[in-house]
Amino acid sequence: MDLLLSFTEEMRRQGRQVETRLISAAVEQPPPAAREALQLGPSAAAVAVRRVRVVDGCPVVVQNSWLPYARFAGLDADPLLDGSLYAMLEARYGVRIMRARQSITAAAAGEPDGAALGLQPCEPVLRISRTTYDSSNLIIEFAMSAMRPGYPIETITERRQEP
Repeated sequence: MDLLLSFTEEMRRQGRQVETRLISAAVEQPPPAAREALQLGPSAAAVAVRRVRVVDGCPVVVQNSWLPYARFAGLDADPLLDGSLYAMLEARYGVRIMRARQSITAAAAGEPDGAALGLQPCEPVLRISRTTYDSSNLIIEFAMSAMRPGYPIETITERRQEP
């Protein structure tokens, strides 16, 4: 039974309409937090995917994901399958996400996340840092998200091993 769901899967499971708007996808040098979380060397590149998740017509989450370029070369050209990065990782790269570790804090939206969410820079958001792991327990993604308050999101953070 799958317990770790992508954002798209979580929202659809709750009966919500979800849309993903891709802002950008590029190969770049990741910021220090992403480099450290992904355990990348000093010159290793990452695929950066920035998107806005719209739930029931309202922009709810800005997600910034970094994935090791050495493992996911070409992902920047077409990072989403049916609005889901995780579905693309499974379909194209054979990666099955098994668990995630995340931390959540409250902060001001700032720029450009506030603009993407239709909020003033001083308005509050939840900041979510998430590291995801595949079935071999390898780190495959580091994500930093800003989430509009007032939208309950159920997050289940581990998949059960198949028998």
